[in-house]
Amino acid sequence: MQLSFMSFELPSHFIGFPYLKKLDLSWLLGNSSKFSQLKYLQLSFFIDTPDLNNILSLASFLRVAPFIEKLDMHILQFAVCGKSDCSELIKRIPRCTYNYLKNLYITGFAGYTGQVEFLVHIVESAPNLEVLTIDRANYLGNDEEYQRRIRVKALDIVKKHLDGSISQHTKFFLM
Repeated sequence: MQLSFMSFELPSHFIGFPYLKKLDLSWLLGNSSKFSQLKYLQLSFFIDTPDLNNILSLASFLRVAPFIEKLDMHILQFAVCGKSDCSELIKRIPRCTYNYLKNLYITGFAGYTGQVEFLVHIVESAPNLEVLTIDRANYLGNDEEYQRRIRVKALDIVKKHLDGSISQHTKFFLM
């Protein structure tokens, strides 16, 4: 299962695409369906910069896939981020243990509050996490110099919010 296109608000330059639909994440939160055979999930989505703080709701995908072992999350942004900005206080959602999750790979990480909230939730809820990889470049390989300078704070933000949360048995890669 691969989610190829997702947006919380459809950008104006995509209005002409008749088959691109807005995904209603609130429906997922109340849906009791389970994907009990799903072991690997790759979420690849385009997101507008203002919506980067609404990513925590994506944890609902993991609730309906209790046996997931590997999660790849690729974030492509429509707009260039002005700055990485994560508040000191982050939202928390009710804890749901992901006992089978062993590998989390995130690309396009910019240090926005929603991204940090999602990351902290997963790390604190996955006791058997073996590999955690956070990459500032997007999964298409684009990592322009101006993007690197803008996202340099993202690494410090991750370290600050994950301090003490990562198991000593987890291999942790920051790029």
